[in-house]
Amino acid sequence: MSSGVELASAAVLLLLVVLAVMARTAPAGVTVYAWAALPQAAVAAALAASGGGALLWVDAALILAVKGLWVPSLLRRSLPVPDRHGYGLAASMSPPMLLGGAVVAALLGLRLGVLLGPAAGEALGLGLAAILLGFGIPAVRSELWAQTVGILLGEAALVLTALVLAGDLGPTAEILSFAEVILLAVVLGAVVRAVRDVHGVADVRRLGRLRG
Repeated sequence: MSSGVELASAAVLLLLVVLAVMARTAPAGVTVYAWAALPQAAVAAALAASGGGALLWVDAALILAVKGLWVPSLLRRSLPVPDRHGYGLAASMSPPMLLGGAVVAALLGLRLGVLLGPAAGEALGLGLAAILLGFGIPAVRSELWAQTVGILLGEAALVLTALVLAGDLGPTAEILSFAEVILLAVVLGAVVRAVRDVHGVADVRRLGRLRG
């Protein structure tokens, strides 16, 4: 049962990362990130149900509470709502090119996943593709709020992939993971506010002209 849940969860997370690439406003990006807690929690719950231990049930609940509710709440207070005209792609990539890149990343991730872990290769591959796309968002989006969501989604994909690969991260790793994502949300939100205060818009293309 768990392998089917892992595959479906990895596919859903990859789809959410693609939606984050296309998001036009900060609230939309944060909403996508909040939904990304569900596939992570589903994997932890599936592993717990298949005999992984009670700690995984706690992990699933914490993922929903911290990544699905608390961190999105922090982001909504930190990230400003940008004007529609502020939306853009730093690399000037069209939506079809971005979707094509997502398909290529998924195929490469699937191949690598099968090579690394034959038992759960498809889920692992989709997770790797989500990691690549999530952490790759800063390369194609110039808005700092979009980059913030991309980095956090990359972390989410990393956690899901680690669960698929290892089955259990252990209490110490879990505590550090939650602390890391909260710290990331606070720091990245503060950076967005600071850049917006100086330049009037949270866009990395303005950082070449720092002042104040």
